[in-house]
Amino acid sequence: MRTSPMLIALLGALPVFSIDLPTGSDAPFLEIVNEKTCIIGNSVWNATLSGSYARPIYYNGKDIVDDATGFYLSYKNSAGFPWLAPEIVDAGDDWIDIQFTNDIARFHWVIHRSLAGAYQYWSNDLYYSGTEVQDSTVEFSDGTYISNYDWATQMNIPEARLWGVYGDDVGCWFIQPSQEYVNSDQLKQELTVHMEAQTGDTALLNMIGGGHYQLNVDRTYEKCHLWGPWLWYLNDGSLSDAESRTEQEISAWPYAFPNSDISAGYQSRAGSVTDRIITSDSHAGDTVSVFLGDNNDEESTLNQYAGYYYRTTTDEDGYFTFDNVRTGEGSPLGDTTTNFTHFDIAITKKDKIDLGTYTWETQNRTKIWQIGTLDRLPCEFAGGSGPYGHALTDDAPADLTYTIGSSKTDDWYYVLSNDGEWTMERTPVLGLLLPWLLTQPDAIWISRRMML
Repeated sequence: MRTSPMLIALLGALPVFSIDLPTGSDAPFLEIVNEKTCIIGNSVWNATLSGSYARPIYYNGKDIVDDATGFYLSYKNSAGFPWLAPEIVDAGDDWIDIQFTNDIARFHWVIHRSLAGAYQYWSNDLYYSGTEVQDSTVEFSDGTYISNYDWATQMNIPEARLWGVYGDDVGCWFIQPSQEYVNSDQLKQELTVHMEAQTGDTALLNMIGGGHYQLNVDRTYEKCHLWGPWLWYLNDGSLSDAESRTEQEISAWPYAFPNSDISAGYQSRAGSVTDRIITSDSHAGDTVSVFLGDNNDEESTLNQYAGYYYRTTTDEDGYFTFDNVRTGEGSPLGDTTTNFTHFDIAITKKDKIDLGTYTWETQNRTKIWQIGTLDRLPCEFAGGSGPYGHALTDDAPADLTYTIGSSKTDDWYYVLSNDGEWTMERTPVLGLLLPWLLTQPDAIWISRRMML
């Protein structure tokens, strides 16, 4: 545990002559212990970084890692990210930006005076593959399971800005004020927390460029591609405090760091990008999911990964707005059950960009019947609204009869997985009963909805 932050701040200042560092007994610091070990932190917390791990980590005098592995970074085909070449590359009156560099990338800790935690971001140098992890799922003697997927979630929705582990007067959180550096569209799902099978440690994850719930995609990133910044936050275990801090971080986005020397494109933004979607029969495109993504159609929106991405939903009049959009070219895509795509959208550095109005050609179809809302979500169907878990499909019926016009939406199960017959019937009209028979000889996953 560190007891002399003033001394540490001075030691951290020695290698960096051109940067004015914050001063005072509560100043953030970097202490170089030797070529393989350093200590970073402030008056509230500090961490010892050595090899590929950060441990111990003291918060208000308590080692919050204890016997666990500690803080580490992992990426495909690697033995971890070694904490090499620490240096302070930027600073203000109350903060320092500490950079660690290896032959793959640069990882930054931005530590503020008296802040319980640190902002973090990753800048790509040579690495060109995303993180893909397959951890074990454990079955207990009572037939229940625990899996690394149990705490997965949709990542690109407003609610997915905060996750963590907390208890025993300590909370450890990741706060994500923006999702522009998260790959994929609104349907992207990813892991957040799980248990390490070999050690029993609770693992708090921040998966950037993750590929869970997707087909394999060969990934190549541009040099200096930036993930982050996000905030790694410590508190006394209060969820309400973490939620309040999340709102504070969202209001502060985009941050004043990294500066243009560290990441040239981060500060180049349009304040807002607005547009409207209407259909060709003059209806407003309300509740349409809109995704501003890569300016090409080589990848599905779910598989897009190499750029910066923005997501929103149109209001009842068809209007939508993206805030703080990085400059460049993109392609907005509207999505209900079909896609409307427009390419070559130029995003320039100005306060506001109005793209005008897009007209979406309708398919001129007449709805005969429909099960559930066309939102690509399983929540209305049986088995589709509970928490994540292994073997949920075991509860799906092998045989099911659904009658259009009289059965309820939640009589339809969200997944077809067991051998049997699913029959769909229509309410008798003029004495006729119209059946549809769906036979499933093998296990088939039905993604969110089956339309016949």
